[in-house]
Amino acid sequence: MQIEIVCQNCNKTFFKKKRSVKRVNNRHFCNRNCFNEFRQKQNISKCFYCDKSFKATPHRRKRAKYLFCSNVCHAAWMKNQSPLSGKTVICNFCKKSFYKIPSHITNCNFCSRRCHQLWNSQQAIQRREELSINKQKYLHRLKSLRSSVLYELWRDAVYKKDYYKCQVCNVHKSLVAHHVKNFKDFPTLRFAIDNGITLCKKCHNRIHYSKLLKG
Repeated sequence: MQIEIVCQNCNKTFFKKKRSVKRVNNRHFCNRNCFNEFRQKQNISKCFYCDKSFKATPHRRKRAKYLFCSNVCHAAWMKNQSPLSGKTVICNFCKKSFYKIPSHITNCNFCSRRCHQLWNSQQAIQRREELSINKQKYLHRLKSLRSSVLYELWRDAVYKKDYYKCQVCNVHKSLVAHHVKNFKDFPTLRFAIDNGITLCKKCHNRIHYSKLLKG
């Protein structure tokens, strides 16, 4: 059995089954578009300070006694309500002065969420630049260590230990002193003679190529 119902959004009359009407709590819509429009209208609220219309979630409307479109409006309203209870602070991003409650004042204060987001992105870019500079310094330091006198002495000691021949194919030409444990990852074993092994260039390249394949 179908009954006549009025749409809450567009006030159109339409028919619906009686059993399906019982399941819904006094809210009926002729189609999905009307339902979405009704929800959007419900979410629109007016700012208590400047009367500007803005979107607010049902949870926020239910929880808050007074609704404000921004932190600036909230701070201005609070200033009018209790001028002696707060302080004027400067936004860390745009350097704009605004009013804030003492309990909300921190080391970093922002006049709006937008300023907070922009400041965070600026800080992230600075951190990335610092990391890249530190990485370049670290690589330069490693390069300078490999060209130092200490490294040359270690290399000669490794050659002498292995009788100036490759420990894989017993070749005496184009030798390289190879670190058994990585030069970069084990700083304490960089100049340990036991951590070095003599290899020819071919065997050395094979070992590094196999490590790359495994990694």
